[in-house]
Amino acid sequence: MTKKRRLFDIDLPEGGSSAETPAPLEPQRRGPMATAITETGEATRQRAEVEAAIRSENDALAHEFVRLKKLGLITDMIPLDDIRVTKLVRDRSRRQDPEIGDLMASLRAIGLSNPIRVEPVQGGGYELVEGWRRLTAYRTLSQETGDSRWSRIPASLVPPRGNGG
Repeated sequence: MTKKRRLFDIDLPEGGSSAETPAPLEPQRRGPMATAITETGEATRQRAEVEAAIRSENDALAHEFVRLKKLGLITDMIPLDDIRVTKLVRDRSRRQDPEIGDLMASLRAIGLSNPIRVEPVQGGGYELVEGWRRLTAYRTLSQETGDSRWSRIPASLVPPRGNGG
């Protein structure tokens, strides 16, 4: 047989007057397991809210990245070996440009202030769209020095133009 547990005692006033307001009841005490379950539920809810906020922010950043990429406003460090120069049709002489030396000195002193422009090629790699002299200077510096800092060049990624240009 189980004993019934009394939660509170009722004290009736002796005068028989029921007009008095009863004293407020003390909050019922909860056991440690109920408290742990409540705290776990609350922590889980808070974690889900934080994860949803992070996912929302990541989605917004991804959409912004795609928008900027479509506009050709994304710049990355591209390995020199991944860049082709077959699209640039120009009358380039086979002899070295006399100003390349000045450009290389400037690159050593202050770096590249204006990235080259490339477009991704289907199947991997990039096609040079703009910056033949800068790319040539980087390639020459890479060959002459063997320094790895010249093996990659800052490049703006432009969307492919297609066959029509």
